Amino acid sequence: MNTENLERLVRELDMEASVTHAGITYRFRIEDIHSLTWSDTTDSTSFRSALVSLGKANWEAILGRSKVIELCAATLRITPTQLEEALEWNANYMAWHDGGSADENHTWSR
Repeated sequence: MNTENLERLVRELDMEASVTHAGITYRFRIEDIHSLTWSDTTDSTSFRSALVSLGKANWEAILGRSKVIELCAATLRITPTQLEEALEWNANYMAWHDGGSADENHTWSR
């Protein structure tokens, strides 16, 4: 992703969004967003799924699913329900596109 697209993407996000667990505050860093190079729009389901995958990889064992979803949704400036709907849509699309079931393609099933 070029610098201009990254800057635009970051402006669309709430980089101050955070969740607190056991007295520790968690948030995404610019470097985290930069690692998601295959998308340059925060409203794409692939970007939303990628952000959840990153949150899962970073904090699943510490925060659990609901807190990671809360953080991702806040960062994206959407509700957790909207994020869950995007994850479902993306899983179904990927199942159609790449094969397999929606469950096999889901970023992080409930």
